[in-house]
Amino acid sequence: MNQNVSYGIIILNDQSQVLLARFSRLNHWDIPKGAANPGELPVEAAIRETQEETGLVFTASQLSEIGRIPYSGQKDLHLFRVKVDSKVVDITKCVCTSMFTHRPTGDRIPEMDAFRWVPASALHHYCGKNMLRVLQRELKATSIPS
Repeated sequence: MNQNVSYGIIILNDQSQVLLARFSRLNHWDIPKGAANPGELPVEAAIRETQEETGLVFTASQLSEIGRIPYSGQKDLHLFRVKVDSKVVDITKCVCTSMFTHRPTGDRIPEMDAFRWVPASALHHYCGKNMLRVLQRELKATSIPS
């Protein structure tokens, strides 16, 4: 079966918290991720998607590759990780430039409308079961307490 793949970055701060973004007008939180453009390398897609969804800019040399992991029956994730200083990365300045048409209103709105640092112990309040499984696995692999 040919799987769809989303490319993204797990952004961790110096307090072992994960940066999550909320889908506009929904109570669904996720890491920045999305599909690659034709010819785009996995790292390029992850960097672009993160910039579009958060405004944060990373270079390939800042990232550690996690690799491709199963996510759902229809999708895999190809992920990277980066650790940032929470004093340097100010999420109050995050902005999503990726827009979509909101069906009920027809308005063009940003894909993501809120950002927050979430400790591992609270991820289950924000993430769906598949993302929670991925993040818990990754946090254990990087020796960050959950």
